[in-house]
Amino acid sequence: MKIPLADPQTELPEQVARKVASPLLSNLLISLLGANDDVTYREIATRIHRESSPRINHDKTYSCVHPNWFNEPQIELKIDSVTCSLCPYGHACTLGKDDRPSVRLRPLLETKMPSKKLFADLFVDISNSSELPYDPFIGFSHQAGKPRDLYVIRYSSFLERFPDGGSTSYGQQYAVGYDRSTCSSLWPQDHAFLETYEKLNKQNPEKFEDISPGLIQNLSILEKELVLDVCYENEWLMDTDSEKIETMFLTFFAGIKHFLSSSSTFSELRGLMNSISMPGIDHPHRRSASRVMHMGLRWMEIKSQFFQHKFRDFFDNDEVCERLKSSVRVPKLERNQTTYIPRFPAIALLPKNQQHNIRLEHGACKILDVHEYHGNDVLLLFDGLGISMEEEI
Repeated sequence: MKIPLADPQTELPEQVARKVASPLLSNLLISLLGANDDVTYREIATRIHRESSPRINHDKTYSCVHPNWFNEPQIELKIDSVTCSLCPYGHACTLGKDDRPSVRLRPLLETKMPSKKLFADLFVDISNSSELPYDPFIGFSHQAGKPRDLYVIRYSSFLERFPDGGSTSYGQQYAVGYDRSTCSSLWPQDHAFLETYEKLNKQNPEKFEDISPGLIQNLSILEKELVLDVCYENEWLMDTDSEKIETMFLTFFAGIKHFLSSSSTFSELRGLMNSISMPGIDHPHRRSASRVMHMGLRWMEIKSQFFQHKFRDFFDNDEVCERLKSSVRVPKLERNQTTYIPRFPAIALLPKNQQHNIRLEHGACKILDVHEYHGNDVLLLFDGLGISMEEEI
């Protein structure tokens, strides 16, 4: 299904029903199949054009827009839709062709598509700029206003493929991506860290073996409060835990902070570590402390499985170690599928006269607008931001 992004630039010729009386026409059409050079093809095309033109002008005739394609100047006489339908150059003619830029809507997982008019109505609002066609994803997609693929999927199916994991006091309003291996939302700070981490983890994973417990006195008061706050929010720490376990968590994260800030492994992130961060914007933590401490905690939140063996060695407590495991069922990720994806902008379509409970903020998508339609399923129309979603779902 295609939806145009602009008003039509040409009008389609009005169709007429007219009998072509020329007895030569059928032979000319057959001869055209045997034309073996451009000159012969043009001569036959000129005769077909002449024989199929109306003998008398009527109210549905018009001028040929490409008379120079034929041999005879009198071809500039009026023609109609019958002439065009028989024209040997019809495949290249621009008359009535709808060359508007358009988006192609692709259903995923056998989603039943509503009417084309429903989707077309989403693209007819007035643009703020006369030079740009209106696109409901302007401001959220770098390809907005340009031809591309958009995708339609059932809301429930989308959440099955991209479930939400983790927790945050700020919600996911400023999240910018999604980690499919852990079902975690990604924030601006995470992108720089993960780019370095993945590169190093592939090249030399042994470098991370140097992580060891640190000294609590190397943590500031703000850092201690942040560590405990995040640990309780993620339920790594429980209200029933002893002060000793709290101290062990502080010691463990003091070691992660020391490794990040002193090891040459993450030297290229030193500038970022020493910068100021905004809670709820750069990261999902509600407290503010040093950027390097936020980075260490996010490392644990995103890649908790990486730390499980270190937790087991350090805490020697199976119950505490089990808390690192996510309760979210992570869908199987194929080798050719993308682990880290951007957060897709989406529009929700809700069946009329039905009660539905949907959230606008999800780890893998942000719902920008909601519309009603006559149907049975809650649907999402979303922009894949350059990712071919047929291969990812």
